[in-house]
Amino acid sequence: MEEKLSTLASEINKPLTFAARVAILIFLLTILLTIVVFPIYDILQKGILYQLKYRTDKFIILIVIEIVIISGFYALIKISLKNKHLRTCKIIVNEKGILHYNSNDKIIKTIAYSDLTHAEKISFRKDVYSEYAHQKTLAKKLVVHTKDQNNTVIPMVIDMNMELLVLKNKHLLYVHFINGIRKFRPDLKIDPIVYSDYCIDEKTLQYDRTKRKGFLRETFIIGIIAFILIFLLFIILKIFV
Repeated sequence: MEEKLSTLASEINKPLTFAARVAILIFLLTILLTIVVFPIYDILQKGILYQLKYRTDKFIILIVIEIVIISGFYALIKISLKNKHLRTCKIIVNEKGILHYNSNDKIIKTIAYSDLTHAEKISFRKDVYSEYAHQKTLAKKLVVHTKDQNNTVIPMVIDMNMELLVLKNKHLLYVHFINGIRKFRPDLKIDPIVYSDYCIDEKTLQYDRTKRKGFLRETFIIGIIAFILIFLLFIILKIFV
């Protein structure tokens, strides 16, 4: 009888998702106001004729820059809306592997356990490993191996992130997938550091939340640093633009 693995679905952290979207919106509006709206307001306040008469070169350069920036924003919005159906809105990890669903609840990507393969011997890598495992302050990347259409072995990064969505259980999805590899692909060698990086007891395969607390604390510190850098960027733009 085939061994079963419980189904684990992604869970959205609504408060953090809302906060992240607001933060991104504020950042984009800040950039937009600083490098688009304020310069245009300055031009209109002094008058176009004044700009052409006394600041011709700067006026032309500024207009070109504004056109490029506005066109870029428009292109990004258009591409984002066009590719909306390709965005992952839900992730499920079960006995088949990882299933990515879009907003219409249709599967757009599948990473099956049966598609995984061994790493090439010349790479000196395990079949499943974690990148940046020696740097505790950086986000870990779980890497497996698959074969392309030419039967060439290629590494694949397992990504449980979703655009503009913060998950409650992203870490548990990785843990569940690793457990699935252990159950359904025991032939694949998993780098022992993977268990440490994802806070898994190698013997029981249980998730240890106490080990996770240290990582979350470091992530919080990085978030504060990122906020400070964004604030400094705003100040710099206000001074020089």
